[in-house]
Amino acid sequence: MSRSRVFLLLMRSEATEPTLPESVVRPLCQPFKKAADSVLDLYGMTQTASSPGQCVQCFFKLLHVSDAHSQAALEPLKCWMEEHIEVSIRAGDAHSGSFPLYLDAPDLDQLCESVLERVCLDTMTHTRPIELSFEFRNHVA
Repeated sequence: MSRSRVFLLLMRSEATEPTLPESVVRPLCQPFKKAADSVLDLYGMTQTASSPGQCVQCFFKLLHVSDAHSQAALEPLKCWMEEHIEVSIRAGDAHSGSFPLYLDAPDLDQLCESVLERVCLDTMTHTRPIELSFEFRNHVA
C-alpha cells in the first residue's frame, strides 16, 4: 500500500470527548512559561471538550522546547493522553480498528511515521484508502 493512500487526520474526533483535567495542565505553567501558547491551548482543553489531535500537537510542541526538568513535568500529561487517546483506523466508510497511542517518539513526525509503518504492515490487504485519526477512547466518558 502506498503512503499516498494513507491520511493522518490530526484534528478529527468523533468519539466522546473528555476534558483535560486542570490538575494535569497546571504544573506545566512554570516550566513552560516560554511556550505559553501551547500551555494556554491545553488549558482551554480543561474548559471544553477538544480535539485529541490538538492535544497531541500541543504535547509535542512542549516536548520540543523542553529540558530534563520540564520533561518530567510533561509526564502526567503524557500518561493522561496515553490512557484517553488512541489511533483510529478507517478503510473507506468502515471503522477498521484502533490501537493505543504511545508518546515515546521524540517528535510528532516520528510518531506519525511509526503509526504509518504499523498501519501499513497491518492493513496491506486493504484496497481502499486508509484514514487515520487520533480519537478519544470510547469507554471514556
